[in-house]
Amino acid sequence: MAVKKLFLAGVAALLLATGTAHTRLAQADAIELPNDMLGYWCFSHATTDDDPDQEASVLEQAKNFDDCGNHGGIHLRKGRGYQLGRFDWRANCKISAIEVVSKNPKTYRLSSDCRANGEMFVGDSTKGTKVFELWRSKAGLRMRDKE
Repeated sequence: MAVKKLFLAGVAALLLATGTAHTRLAQADAIELPNDMLGYWCFSHATTDDDPDQEASVLEQAKNFDDCGNHGGIHLRKGRGYQLGRFDWRANCKISAIEVVSKNPKTYRLSSDCRANGEMFVGDSTKGTKVFELWRSKAGLRMRDKE
């Protein structure tokens, strides 16, 4: 009888843990980027402001990739996707996860799978993963690669 109770308690604990993990996963999957981060953004040089991470790129808002010229840019779309672009080169990316990794400033870590329409530079892969963080600073939207 004691073995049966122990077994049932273990099954109950497993079901509760699985439900909790499923809830956490569903909550992470429900995270979307704020509307003020969506749209076209050109990669720029880092600038000096109060942000301690001066190595991160500052993104400048644009109308389209043509505004970005040689720097290239990113088009953050509503939902779970974005596109990278530079001249005629494009990479379409599907976001697999969005996490909030910091509350002040609110920083999002995006994990994604990308497929490009060709090599940007000789020998580049046309598919791969991209992990980066996005946040706002006084200079504007910032982005830092995590890989």
